[in-house]
Amino acid sequence: RNLGPDFVPPPGHQPVIRIKTPNDDGVTSWQDGVMGLIEIPNKDVDDYIILRADGTPTYLLAVVVIRGSDHIGNTARQIAVFKNMGWELPDFAHLPLIHGPDGKKLSKRHGATGLEEFEAKGYLPEAIRNYLARLSWSHGDDEIFSTEQAIQWFNLSACSRGAPCFDFEKLNGLNQHYIKEADHNRLAEILLKLFPDVAPYMEKLRDSRVANMLKVRAKTMVEYKQ
Repeated sequence: RNLGPDFVPPPGHQPVIRIKTPNDDGVTSWQDGVMGLIEIPNKDVDDYIILRADGTPTYLLAVVVIRGSDHIGNTARQIAVFKNMGWELPDFAHLPLIHGPDGKKLSKRHGATGLEEFEAKGYLPEAIRNYLARLSWSHGDDEIFSTEQAIQWFNLSACSRGAPCFDFEKLNGLNQHYIKEADHNRLAEILLKLFPDVAPYMEKLRDSRVANMLKVRAKTMVEYKQ
């Protein structure tokens, strides 16, 4: 770790580039936008790779300043880059990870975890956006709000530090609300995209009277089809 600027690698050997971290008894600290003051002992921050042998940067060099709390440890490493370069530190913020009903980190065993999976299960985009925004953030007692309102109201200071629990029943309730509010022609097109076999019934699905009957009971577009 103490090679000088005159070091020349052996012929045929392309080294990686590492950042030299403090490696002392001090701490690396920052005021997190969500978690508050965080301190990481310097002895826990290694001389990590910032450029691979082929010259491409690693994730830790390409800084992301708002991300999950599982990357808190990486922030201490990335701060070393800024200090070595003499750059002003950005504002970092770490959001708590979403947990399943069992209190463990959300994963495949809890059900859908990707946006494509939620779409396939019949959830509308506005319901997903509304629900995810409300998981670790709040705006008073507002539970239902548009994407435009969320953008206008959002502030990191209103985010919770505790891990939120993903509740499919609440999501179903939100989705049912947005299905009832949606234009029936749009719902017909969404249904056709999800289930091409409904093509022969599109005229009926575009009938507002039929759509209103389907909307009453459907929590998802899968139920809307049934």
